[in-house]
Amino acid sequence: MEATNNSKDELSVEVISNSHVNHLLKPYVTIVKTNGEINIFSSKKLKDLFNVKIDEGPKSFY
Repeated sequence: MEATNNSKDELSVEVISNSHVNHLLKPYVTIVKTNGEINIFSSKKLKDLFNVKIDEGPKSFY
C-alpha cells in the first residue's frame, strides 16, 4: 500500500517490503517509510495504513 500526494510538504506513506532486514522481523512487524509533514490532516493516511496492516494480521513465512 502506498499513499502519495503531489505537494512536497504533504505526507507520503510507503510500506517497505524489500528491506534486507525483513527476514529478521517478527511476523507482526512492518517497516513503514514516511516523507513529509505529519499533522492532523495527513495523519489519516497513517491511521488507514495501520488499520490495513492490523486487518491483514501477521505475515506468514513458508
